[in-house]
Amino acid sequence: MQKPHVAVLMPDNKVRAAFFPPEAREALVDFGTVFWNPSSENLAPEALAETLAQADACVTGWGCPMLDATALARANRLRLMLHTGGSVAPYVSDALYDQDIRVISGNALYAESVAEGTLA
Repeated sequence: MQKPHVAVLMPDNKVRAAFFPPEAREALVDFGTVFWNPSSENLAPEALAETLAQADACVTGWGCPMLDATALARANRLRLMLHTGGSVAPYVSDALYDQDIRVISGNALYAESVAEGTLA
């Protein structure tokens, strides 16, 4: 069975390193074929579209570009978007849902601490 292709779209910076310490990176590589954004910046629109065209799943984080119709134009294999943050509103578009791509976020995980911070 062929391993899934996972595209980690988050730029190579401290935030990505916090979400993907060495043991998490190893687990992801064991799970599938992984593309890691090699830049400290977001992928350019054409590179983003090309990367998503080869991905079964993608990982986004704060500051990643929106996955709109242009980004998803060739993303025929993409079935899952995993967002490391809470709200996905700045990152998803109707095009994502129109292609039946499932969206998962850390919203439930972060909700309690955000509420606590707000009350404090």
